[in-house]
Amino acid sequence: MTDDGSIWQCSMCGEHHHGLATVFGPPAPEPWVEATRRQRRRGEINDDLCAFEDDAGHERYFLRGHLEIKAPDLEEGQFIWSVWVELDVHGWEMTSRHWDDPDRDQLLPLPGILATDLPYTKATRGLGVRVFTRPPGVVPFVKLDRSQDHPLVDEQREGISAHRVAELNNELLGSR
Repeated sequence: MTDDGSIWQCSMCGEHHHGLATVFGPPAPEPWVEATRRQRRRGEINDDLCAFEDDAGHERYFLRGHLEIKAPDLEEGQFIWSVWVELDVHGWEMTSRHWDDPDRDQLLPLPGILATDLPYTKATRGLGVRVFTRPPGVVPFVKLDRSQDHPLVDEQREGISAHRVAELNNELLGSR
């Protein structure tokens, strides 16, 4: 636990915790949130995967992953954005075929596009990523394409301070 005196409620377990929250993310990809009720009724979503047909009749596929950022000042050692990534049909088929495969962490990384809006001055949705699968039960790792000019890319490459994590907590949780 950090020496920060704040208390916050976890959206996953419902428990109240002390200190800084180190994992943030939405329960669904932005395109799912923006989809019509009809599209969502015909689509599917769970904690890790999402698929639906858009207005143009295109199937859209999403996977939840963890965009990990080093935070050496924290006891946990990292801060995590739990994000949704849009996959192409090949990536979706590979994911579906190997979801329960104990060796899925041996698969090549999958290209994708970030489908989550994060609180940065520059838009995060649409950033290019690679998704590295891990063993079943472990959320895939999301690595940003480092050639992109974006503060989130810089943070994933260089890490962030406990002060930055506190700023994010204040912005996302408010003063509690």
